[in-house]
Amino acid sequence: MAQQSTTAHPMLYGPDIAIRGVSGDLIAFVEVKNPRPMSRGLALSLYRDAVDHGVTTYAPYFLLVSQRLGFLWKPEEARNEAMAPLVEFPMAGVVARYLPELAEDDRLRGRELDLIVSQWLFSLAIGSQSFSEEPEKSLATSGFLAAIDGALVTIEAANNLRAGVF
Repeated sequence: MAQQSTTAHPMLYGPDIAIRGVSGDLIAFVEVKNPRPMSRGLALSLYRDAVDHGVTTYAPYFLLVSQRLGFLWKPEEARNEAMAPLVEFPMAGVVARYLPELAEDDRLRGRELDLIVSQWLFSLAIGSQSFSEEPEKSLATSGFLAAIDGALVTIEAANNLRAGVF
């Protein structure tokens, strides 16, 4: 009789969105969270969680996005104790582009924000979004937008991660 392992599989944690280059290589994992309020401290805690689960070893970029704030890490450069993000940026303008009638106090639920973020990233990847405003301007300076140029944006990467696709 086969024995079942009691060791937790390190790949059970997975981001909400994956961005792959035209060759299929992973460029970024994107985690979409919408706590009230999102802060830099909470973002660092969530990033440390991703590091602890080994997710940040699979892609050159890790993006954490909420309705109000976004954070971009380049894990190769964030291996110190502080783990400071490469870029911290406001997301309110992005959300307003896709939902202009949303009141500032309204909160988006999980999948609603996932869809907005994936559409925004897709627009960035195909070059249909201007890079003259924030947060695109900061993301362009970081090299992230050049990295995702022509990339494939995939929702629910966690399912693929659980299946061992990554």
